[in-house]
Amino acid sequence: LNITEVDYENIAEVTKALHGVDVFISAVGNPGLDAQIRLIDAAVAAGVKRLLPSEFGADAEHPRQKDFPLYVAKRRIVD
Repeated sequence: LNITEVDYENIAEVTKALHGVDVFISAVGNPGLDAQIRLIDAAVAAGVKRLLPSEFGADAEHPRQKDFPLYVAKRRIVD
């Protein structure tokens, strides 16, 4: 296990930290969901093979919930 401190706003730094990583598991809470999109982009750029985004809670794709304010950021991640 390697622990690396990075600035989440610096995509190049995050991408470098993720090189050689096979699996990236995101466990950000609701306040960090928008930042998670940058982490996903960095993981893709680094060649991460499997990514599990933070999608705890109800189904963000359910028609009756997709427009609920709490799930707007989750929909952006799914999209």
